[in-house]
Amino acid sequence: MSEGDTAQGLIGQFGVGFYSSFMVAEEVIVYSQHAGGSAAHEWRSDGYGSYTVAQASGVAQGTKIVIRLTPECKEQFASAKTVESVIKKYSNFVNFPIVLNGSPVNTVQAIWAMDKNKVTDEQHLEFYRFIGNAWDEPKNRLWYNADVPVSIKALLYVPGSHMERMGMGQQDPGVSLYSRKVLIQPKSAAILPEWLRFLKGIVDSEDIPLNISRETMQDSSLIRKLNRALTTRIIKWLGDEAKKDPLKHQEFFSEFGTFLKEGICMDATHRHSLVPLLRYESSKADGVTTFEDYISRMPEDQEEIFYLPAPNRALAEMSPYYETFNAKGTEVFFVYQTIDPFVLDNIRVFKDKKVVNIEQSIGSTAEDSKPQQDWAVEFCSWLKGQLGDRVIEVKPSNRLVNSPCVLVNHDTAAYRHMMKLNSMDSQMFGTKEELEVNLDHKIIKQLNNIRENKPELAAMVAEQVYDNALVAAGILEDPRSMLSRLNGLLESAMDGKDEPPQ
Repeated sequence: MSEGDTAQGLIGQFGVGFYSSFMVAEEVIVYSQHAGGSAAHEWRSDGYGSYTVAQASGVAQGTKIVIRLTPECKEQFASAKTVESVIKKYSNFVNFPIVLNGSPVNTVQAIWAMDKNKVTDEQHLEFYRFIGNAWDEPKNRLWYNADVPVSIKALLYVPGSHMERMGMGQQDPGVSLYSRKVLIQPKSAAILPEWLRFLKGIVDSEDIPLNISRETMQDSSLIRKLNRALTTRIIKWLGDEAKKDPLKHQEFFSEFGTFLKEGICMDATHRHSLVPLLRYESSKADGVTTFEDYISRMPEDQEEIFYLPAPNRALAEMSPYYETFNAKGTEVFFVYQTIDPFVLDNIRVFKDKKVVNIEQSIGSTAEDSKPQQDWAVEFCSWLKGQLGDRVIEVKPSNRLVNSPCVLVNHDTAAYRHMMKLNSMDSQMFGTKEELEVNLDHKIIKQLNNIRENKPELAAMVAEQVYDNALVAAGILEDPRSMLSRLNGLLESAMDGKDEPPQ
């Protein structure tokens, strides 16, 4: 490319910035003195379509631009504080010093353009706090350079913490987009998926033109390539860090795991590459474990990965849904956050293994059908009559060991919670529950014995065991609804009577 072609290519690259000065100025004057010592010139315009050029005297070598502000703009744009803020925001990392009232303004270096081995931790901390407007210390950093599919220089930091967990609302993206050290878009929402908004730092790409508009960015195939390349690299980096230091990854996941789970729910492109980053407790692990480790411990004939939503481990281990899995020694993930069932439902299959919620399916762990008691059909029909249309079926259970009954095929507690958040009635969308009863349990046997000769007491017990099943499933709407019944049963038990109080 010739020198003339190069000059032509530069035309318009910075023109928008210069001509925007007329938005606040009543007149702009440019003084220019050539290095060769020829006559200096003065260019003057009020921005209304005409300009004048004349020789000038007393002009120092170089170029000086004088902006005469309109009266209404003087107070704001003649402020040194405003000028300094604009310089630091958009031009802090240019290669030459910028001086304001005799003091340098752009003092923070563009360390992403330096030799990474020569950048100190102190420089990283200063840069992180400047670029992220933060006061904490970063947990980790990714320094990434690439030439294909697009030119990328990225320096990204994992913060020490984030504000969303404190109820501060969804935070803005934390990564800014640069081109040749010039800011293109602060806190850019285009260059990374929304679920990576916790990261702070910069991305600099020489392939992006300096005069790109925000509208063009949203539709640019270049930006989409940049997004894909960066996201893929970040996921790989997180995976490598997890293998290198599992404890450090667990600390990261405890703080930022919700963002990764959001990615699984919202980002189909990267969903399955995020699964190895998940960490959950399980029935066969002292701490947390991974999907790969779970699969490595599975029997050869097991085709499903099982999980159980619960508030905590103690309640998970007490759950009636876990009884048969515990008896057979089948591993189950225990998941505690409301978002977890949605996350695992979105995964569906991992490495050819179906991911199954044991509240809704007993999968391959079901016992062979037990021989039915001769009173089973009649009892189940009676119990169905007592509960009415609250259940669609009552049948004997093959999954229970220590509990009298359990609900199956019900909407999960997480699903119902989501319906509430959206002011929707979960009953409009879900299925009616089925109730499975453990015919070997003492309560069920006794209930069968008294259902004919003590019908009022039997009705109260039937209602209570059903509510207990709702509690076990985590879907009882209001526990206060059963207080009067419980009090009645307690009075009957304490009086030593078989009949409920009148």
